[in-house]
Amino acid sequence: MKKSEFKIGEDFYTETGKWRCTDVGTRTIAAIQLNQDNPQNYNGPPYSIVEYVFDEYDLDGFSLDETESDENIEELIKNKKLGEIQDAFIFVNMACYGENTALF
Repeated sequence: MKKSEFKIGEDFYTETGKWRCTDVGTRTIAAIQLNQDNPQNYNGPPYSIVEYVFDEYDLDGFSLDETESDENIEELIKNKKLGEIQDAFIFVNMACYGENTALF
């Protein structure tokens, strides 16, 4: 998805599930994950659950359609260069266990 496609209050999908956009910034998107049993957790702002911030590099795997997000992730994985994977591996291993993380 492109940043211009995000609207506050609109739902979108990633490989981790369904999300709701809570804010659109200049270069970021804030969202809450819609995985709660109690729908009152979605009342806000402020929200009683964690708001996550995504930057423009995260948006490639997002979709307005649930089925498209899986296809986008598969395409992204195919397009990853070996160098990017090696860089992520090195970054994760440069610190003590759990201090650095990388997302493929």
